[in-house]
Amino acid sequence: MRVSGARTAKVKVSGSSDKRSSDLGRLEAVRSALGRSGKVRIDVNGAWDLDAARENLPLMDRAAGGLEYVEQPCATVHDLADLRRTVDVPIAADESIRLSANPMEIVHRRAADVAILKVAPLGGVHRALDMAERLGLPAVVSSALGHLRGHHDWRHPRLQPAVPQPRLRPGDRAPAQPGRRRPQRSSQQREPAS
Repeated sequence: MRVSGARTAKVKVSGSSDKRSSDLGRLEAVRSALGRSGKVRIDVNGAWDLDAARENLPLMDRAAGGLEYVEQPCATVHDLADLRRTVDVPIAADESIRLSANPMEIVHRRAADVAILKVAPLGGVHRALDMAERLGLPAVVSSALGHLRGHHDWRHPRLQPAVPQPRLRPGDRAPAQPGRRRPQRSSQQREPAS
């Protein structure tokens, strides 16, 4: 990947515990190919329940040498919100926005750090822009062909590929790992359980 100039990779991972070692091996290989400065994301497509997410996500994060974010680890907004409060890896919502009758629920429940916006399923550029504005989250614009970067039509700040700073609990120290930017959070910044 370094030869191609790719700096970011999205890896689809299985929801199956019997395929976990294969997923971990692929993440290690991707990290090796990207180098320490590359960014690794995983997409679970909502295949984990909350317990599986709590068990698997730290293992995937370690194998990847630090994840930029995990996309749709759990199917329900409630599980995403619960998981977000217990892990340091940023949570990205895709299906919880695109397939939901109430995509604002991810904001109301503080269930995601990043919005994945797929233009065609959302009804085009203007509707994707409107969704980004309403959600108020950093957005990664995506299509069936992958994520869009720096294209002239995507200059709006909410439609730029962006990733928030991961959350730390008071007293935590930021690990020196690639792909991670962990700001200190004061007790006033801590989010209440919903």
